[in-house]
Amino acid sequence: MSNKLNEENSVVTVLIEVSYEKDTETIEEFIKEEQTPFIFEQNVLKLKRFEWFLDREEKLGTLIEVFADADGITEAAGKVMGTPVNLKFRELFDIEKMTILGNISEELREQLAPLGPTVRSYAAGFSIAYHDKKDIRISIEKNIDDTGEEIVNVVATGSGSVTKEDIEKELEKLHAEKNIDISSGNVNIEINVEETK
Repeated sequence: MSNKLNEENSVVTVLIEVSYEKDTETIEEFIKEEQTPFIFEQNVLKLKRFEWFLDREEKLGTLIEVFADADGITEAAGKVMGTPVNLKFRELFDIEKMTILGNISEELREQLAPLGPTVRSYAAGFSIAYHDKKDIRISIEKNIDDTGEEIVNVVATGSGSVTKEDIEKELEKLHAEKNIDISSGNVNIEINVEETK
């Protein structure tokens, strides 16, 4: 996901607008107890968001699916289409409109054609990661060398959106919290930043 202005990314969002005749309690029981757990268990790694929103009075719903790229849609469709849960979904809901936001292949367009989707390609904007996680782990190992001098080995590992600067700020806290002078020649520091996949 890019955070640069007007730079296209591979993310594909699917919006499915539905209506239903059954009572809302039945609908909510299906999506909470059957469909959502089933989709979750398929372990489609490129499926980043699968959320329902209902208008309980008008008996309307919107399903939002966000994929890292179009291959995620293909994988999800291969695992879900034709299953008992998918067939029940088609029984309970009338699909009023399906919109795909992002670039997909002609082959995928043909596969989805029976659902009558509207496909809109990227134009402009920006996207900033939300629910972003920063994780910094610091391990400290103290040893005595051959001369009897204490040597401190510090390994700092960051993941998520952590930067090297974030880690350095955490290391500065060691002086106050652990009484470790990171500028000392007796302190060896290793900094690792794991790339987010």
